[in-house]
Amino acid sequence: MSSDIDKTKSEYGKALLIGEHIPQNADSAVKLLEKAVKLKNSNAKRFLALEYISGEHLEQDIEKGIALLTECADSRDVIACYRLGKIYLQGEIMSQNLDKAERYLLLATDNEYVQYALAKLHLQEEKYDIQKAVNYFENCAAKNHWASYQLGRIYLFGAEGLTKDKEQAIEWFTKSANDGNEYAQAMLDNISKFENDLLANTIFSLFVSLSRCIEDDYEQKYKSVRRTVDSRLRRMISQKKLSLGIKDEQAQNYE
Repeated sequence: MSSDIDKTKSEYGKALLIGEHIPQNADSAVKLLEKAVKLKNSNAKRFLALEYISGEHLEQDIEKGIALLTECADSRDVIACYRLGKIYLQGEIMSQNLDKAERYLLLATDNEYVQYALAKLHLQEEKYDIQKAVNYFENCAAKNHWASYQLGRIYLFGAEGLTKDKEQAIEWFTKSANDGNEYAQAMLDNISKFENDLLANTIFSLFVSLSRCIEDDYEQKYKSVRRTVDSRLRRMISQKKLSLGIKDEQAQNYE
């Protein structure tokens, strides 16, 4: 019975904070959520942590949010482990810490999101291991068309420790395109042009932020090359959509 009451307080607190179906009341919401936290409700604690970090419905307090999220992760909350691992991997609201990123990601549930994040981690200079990155991308490619897209780029342009393989690149781009990735289709349509653009560059020029769930970090010296190729992709897709009378919202969020 007490666990049911605890859950009810937590859910009502979330609804009050977001203003879902009821008038928003942040003060009352926080009080209810904090009561649920005291009753060891990890979902309430994680929710509160992420709200403090995002600042969407509460005054942003990143330090407090990270502290709460770390408590959740250290208590083996697998969702918190994933979120905290990504925060340390991205290095945006906290300094990048790849050791902590790897530790928390490995504690998270093994799924396509975690595998994708671990693949990106092993493309970072400090943790660079191209074979691990490829393995993680391959493991999640069945459910994530961006993973197959990234594999296509790796094999097309090559990387330290991995030989270029245009045939494999085309196979991965084709899979990604068949799964609905229009950027993969654009690469297939113009593969020779893009291959020449990046012929002399390393793996760090190959990855671009396509949305919040697939953001990658770059070395400054590779940004101009990356922009040349990705801008061309955007233009091609945007022009094609405009000719069909389709608003190109995805391209607007490409960078």
